[in-house]
Amino acid sequence: MHLRVGKLLFLMAACGGVAGCDPGLREATREQIRQAREWTPENQRKYPVEFAQYAVREAEDSLGRLEANRLRLTQHQARIRTAVEESRAKADAGGEALRELKGLYRSADTASSWPVVWRGVSRDRHWVRQNIVKLAGDVRREQEALTRQEAILRKLDTKLEENRQVADRTREALEKMRLARAEIESKSVTRLVEQRVAELAGILKALGGDSTGDNLDDLSDLAVERAAKVPESSFEEIMATP
Repeated sequence: MHLRVGKLLFLMAACGGVAGCDPGLREATREQIRQAREWTPENQRKYPVEFAQYAVREAEDSLGRLEANRLRLTQHQARIRTAVEESRAKADAGGEALRELKGLYRSADTASSWPVVWRGVSRDRHWVRQNIVKLAGDVRREQEALTRQEAILRKLDTKLEENRQVADRTREALEKMRLARAEIESKSVTRLVEQRVAELAGILKALGGDSTGDNLDDLSDLAVERAAKVPESSFEEIMATP
């Protein structure tokens, strides 16, 4: 096809350099160049072997992109799962410390027995109040992060399933394409070649429209961290809960 394009371009240049060249000839030459550069139905029929090879390469490239995207999604999923474990552990540890410190504050305040000893260190009333508020904020932020991360995991699960389904369809289509290519290359029956070319064109068109699993490069909405503005609760609000 490249040789044919070169000849047509030469003809186009020669025609353009001659005054009064037939406009119809120029337009026809342009159309021939377009046909030679693109896999139009006419070119598919004229160059069945090349078209079959092109179609198989396209399907192989599509499958390769799907597999690369699946790997990226799987790696992202692993990072999110690690973040979930860390957020859950921090939320649990912070919650335990908060309950402990609140219980200590209530006992000391009722008995007017300040300062108190918390985890081996003497703490006055002001320090305990400050740290109850701080711990409550820390726990809420970790819980918010955990909620977001679990939502991201659900989204990733959906995307991975979509990827799997499209990859399965692409593998099936690729096998059909390879069989069709082999039959076309054998050139045993002209009618069969035309039939296989038509089938290849249909499969290729279907693959091109099936972008659900092949459009996974944009993972910006799957960021691990989203800055969450958690409103600070007052000391009284915190102490009103168990």
